Amino acid sequence: MALSICTKCGTEIAARTSACPSCGKAVEAPDDAPPIRKLSGKFQAAGVLILASAIVATVAGTWWGPAMAFPGVALLLLGRL
Repeated sequence: MALSICTKCGTEIAARTSACPSCGKAVEAPDDAPPIRKLSGKFQAAGVLILASAIVATVAGTWWGPAMAFPGVALLLLGRL
């Protein structure tokens, strides 16, 4: 059984408990999500911003507008994985 230390009172507690039996401080659950999942929202936001600027640039008639569409779509889809 894995033990951890309470950050408030220093008592050793089991890793699966929800609160310290000594002081009652709630124990945070470990974050089991892989780090790449935490970035998904940021990738989606970046993809939407790049796509929006590509559409505006294309409508404005710039040469680089359509070239920005591919990276925007790639980031948007990467965020949905």
